[in-house]
Amino acid sequence: MTDRSQTVEYPHLTWPSSGWWFTVIGALAGLVILVFPSITELALSHRVAIALLLLLIPAFFILIGYFIHVATVFCRRANYFETHLSNIQALTEKLITAQSIISDLIYERQNRNAYTISYCYCYNDRTFIALRKKHGVSLGVGLKVTVVEPETGSVIGNFRGIKDDNDHLLCQNDGYMDALWLGNVRQHGSQHSEAPPEALAIVISSTMGDKNE
Repeated sequence: MTDRSQTVEYPHLTWPSSGWWFTVIGALAGLVILVFPSITELALSHRVAIALLLLLIPAFFILIGYFIHVATVFCRRANYFETHLSNIQALTEKLITAQSIISDLIYERQNRNAYTISYCYCYNDRTFIALRKKHGVSLGVGLKVTVVEPETGSVIGNFRGIKDDNDHLLCQNDGYMDALWLGNVRQHGSQHSEAPPEALAIVISSTMGDKNE
């Protein structure tokens, strides 16, 4: 992280209060009169010019101080640039590593909960799919299953487990189902049909069965 001591706040130009302003101008005017008493004998135009000069002198010093501060900040920030750049690069590398770890975890979880659809069929206006069970894993009735297309990640069907049939878990459509897929299944009726190519069924319920010992 960036060291707080290296944080340089950009200066803001602030004008002093009117009391300070008139005090400085009055002091300068009195000093000029004391040093140059004959100044009061000058022409009116000359005295007006001197008065304007006295008014502008405080503003001149304020602006000079402000620009010096700005230059100082610029130099300090330039000195800290390499440090900040290295900190940004380090944080970027950490972010990339974290994103890679998260992607690996998501991929591992998805593979662990992903099942292949063996076949589909339609019976009494109800649509079913059969999931091919994995060795050593028991899938219980009532599981919620979402069928997705891996390439796009889009959901093409929602199902619910209704029957554990040896090597397969029979699931019934429980809401949304892609219209093209549904039409194909209904066209085949009770005859087994295939699921969309590369479609995966993801078990999203937290009540997955235990591994068989």
